Amino acid sequence: MSLVRRSKATQLIRRLFAIKSSPQPKKKPSRPRHSLLRYVFSLGAAEDGLRLHGVQMLGRLGRYMPGVPPLLIEMLSDTNGAVRTEAVRALGLSGRQTPQAVHALISALNDDDEEVRQAAVVALGGLSVLATPAVPMLEEGLVADDRRVRLRVVRSLGNIGEDAVPALIVALFDSDYEVREQAALALGRLGQPALAAVPVLVTALKDPDTKVRFWATHALKRVGRGALEHLTQALCDPHPALRLHAAEALSALGPAAERALPDLCAVLQDDEPQVRRAAAEALAAMGAAAEQALPVLITALRDQSVLVRKSACLALENIGKAAVSARFALACLLKHRDWSVRSAAVGALGNIGPEGLAPLAQALDDRHPTVRRKAAQVLGNYGHYPRLAVPALLLTLRDPDSNVRATAVYSLGRLGSAAAHALPQIRKLKVDANTRVCSAADWACRKISGPQR
Repeated sequence: MSLVRRSKATQLIRRLFAIKSSPQPKKKPSRPRHSLLRYVFSLGAAEDGLRLHGVQMLGRLGRYMPGVPPLLIEMLSDTNGAVRTEAVRALGLSGRQTPQAVHALISALNDDDEEVRQAAVVALGGLSVLATPAVPMLEEGLVADDRRVRLRVVRSLGNIGEDAVPALIVALFDSDYEVREQAALALGRLGQPALAAVPVLVTALKDPDTKVRFWATHALKRVGRGALEHLTQALCDPHPALRLHAAEALSALGPAAERALPDLCAVLQDDEPQVRRAAAEALAAMGAAAEQALPVLITALRDQSVLVRKSACLALENIGKAAVSARFALACLLKHRDWSVRSAAVGALGNIGPEGLAPLAQALDDRHPTVRRKAAQVLGNYGHYPRLAVPALLLTLRDPDSNVRATAVYSLGRLGSAAAHALPQIRKLKVDANTRVCSAADWACRKISGPQR
């Protein structure tokens, strides 16, 4: 077939089947690009709105173009307050904080317009350490009548760093609770550099506002060992809130707070239950270093407060095998009416060695599934005593609660080859109605049998 005939045949087929060739997309008309010079020239316009618009547009480009900040610095001498305010904001967000820009923002703190001054306070707060020369001028804002002004100043000082600590200490005595709260929060962010503020932060632990006390406690935790001496002294304060938060702050120090152990033991007999609870938690955070507190911790197991008993159990659990003398008191707690206390006692018994195995076996028959699950989990740690642990766990494989069964299977798997005679019963659980039990049984079979089987 010739080329002409082939083309005619193609045209005929297209007509018969109405095949249309796909139209090519039309090109969108390109938008005109505005020149940067247009915004630069608008800075010298007579109309305030044009100058304001030019500053706004250049402020968006400041972080990309190094030539923009000098233009914004010149606009800080504009006759219109709104233009100067926008120039300050744009300069603070430009991301190019040169010494000239910092000096210009500090000068803006003396502007006649209140909005310009407040914008300069916020902008300097975003400069972090670079705004250190502005600290003396920012301190003057702490005596302003308007609480909103003082709040902005405190927030900016908190971003500057260690050089602002003296000013933040002054802010902790402010009459407004929000200013005090922001000052404590800022000191907490600084951490160890806020060591000079520790005496005032300890005093703030008895502030009438809850949030101020909370952030002051957080700040003392962040300061760390430097606050140990003052916190130890605060444990003997007649104010109960101060004793409470001092003990809470000591709990964050962990074993480093060992020097405060005698005072914490005394506080463990405090009249306030919350203070006793905090002291027990601080002893729990010390771990094995709290062994000398065993007598008072055993006494705390009979405390009227449930929270104190649970915290004392946690402390004994962290002490470990050295707390073997507490096994009888812990075994008595397995009959407590509160299941969370019984569960905490199980955790402590699991860490004192083989002497705690017999009470743990009894806990597998507890009426609450969480206690039974905790006992099954703890028994998995007794790999050196499989003759006692495996029979108790085998009875738990028939527990009505699927979580308890799965935990018992995992514990048997952790015992390894010592639980080899439990394999027939574990294999039966591969077809359990609960998928978690099935997967646990499969994993335990592999762990007990070994890779060679």
